[in-house]
Amino acid sequence: MPFILFIVVVGAFLIYAYLRNRKMNTEGIRTDAVVSRIERNESVDDEGVSYRFFVSYKDEEGKMQEALIVNRLNEKFEKGQIVKIAYLPEKKEQAVVIE
Repeated sequence: MPFILFIVVVGAFLIYAYLRNRKMNTEGIRTDAVVSRIERNESVDDEGVSYRFFVSYKDEEGKMQEALIVNRLNEKFEKGQIVKIAYLPEKKEQAVVIE
């Protein structure tokens, strides 16, 4: 039973992430952004290293924002790299890379 519950939770999360990313990509505001920050996370359990990439951009009101890239989790970006993103006005702290 715990395994089935685990599968259901993981499946629900994957569906949520897919729908969120799709909505941002299709309905989001598109703009250029600069990779502003890279966070390195080391896992004690499996000795793995993962990274979280953040971008800075000007929103539709001309204000600077910083957002976490929520798609392309296996890609590497470099600080200062220019990327094209999409974001939703109600969730400016999240962005998807669209190119």
